[in-house]
Amino acid sequence: MLLFQLGSRYVATEDRQQRAYRAGATVLLEPRLNISVSEIVDVDWKLNGKRISKYLNISFPNQDKYSLFKNGTLQINDGRQTDSGNYSVNIYNSDGVQITEEKTLLTFLEPVSGVRIWRSCSGSRNITVTCSVEFGDDVQLLWTWTLNGTKQSMKSSPESEEHTSPLQFEDDVPEELTCEASNAVSKMRTKALLCRGYPSTLAASVLFLTVVLWVGIVTAIRKMRKDDKKVTEENIYLDMRGFIKNKTPPEQPRTSPPENPAYDVSRPLQQSSSAEADVEDVYVL
Repeated sequence: MLLFQLGSRYVATEDRQQRAYRAGATVLLEPRLNISVSEIVDVDWKLNGKRISKYLNISFPNQDKYSLFKNGTLQINDGRQTDSGNYSVNIYNSDGVQITEEKTLLTFLEPVSGVRIWRSCSGSRNITVTCSVEFGDDVQLLWTWTLNGTKQSMKSSPESEEHTSPLQFEDDVPEELTCEASNAVSKMRTKALLCRGYPSTLAASVLFLTVVLWVGIVTAIRKMRKDDKKVTEENIYLDMRGFIKNKTPPEQPRTSPPENPAYDVSRPLQQSSSAEADVEDVYVL
């Protein structure tokens, strides 16, 4: 800060400060020089040369965007990217003498969000990874990885408005890879799941056994279902339903005896040689 004596007054000029805030924030720009409120008569704030205030009053068309305090502090409400730029203030006393002149470069940024890593692996063990950022202003990317026990890093700026940055490895596969996306108001980090080129013998064996086991299970299940279907077809029962009804048979007509019955007596022609027997009379109608 430089001080120049003008009579009994001092004028302070400072190098421009730089500040960054999240979009939507409320920001206070305070005079860096400690000035008594009783000395301040006029506070002239400007944004990129366009006047915001004059004589302690807001002259900006949008009265809700700014607020001004007696000590010269300017309040910016709901800061957006359109509110970014060079802010300057000139403060005067009752004699019209300039007490201070200060400048501030103010930036409102959207925070970083939606950081993702995409990978592409080929049979030749070449790996391409791409880090992308869905939202964010002035994003910077930092790649960090470990290769053969050595930590390495590389900074890159996202390409175009899609916020992407590719990184390629040939032959050697890093043990750990991280992409960090950041700007002046936020930071996010994510790790990449890397492929390892050709699978090892153990991994190939495990994969083969898994496939064989799965095929065996599927075959067994199909066979069980087929056997169950066969048993079901054999065990078919006829279900008969109805009711029992007692039915009286028709009455048979009775035969009346003849009016003048005749009786004949029959006797054997000769008796049995073995023994004598009385033969009962047989009546024939």
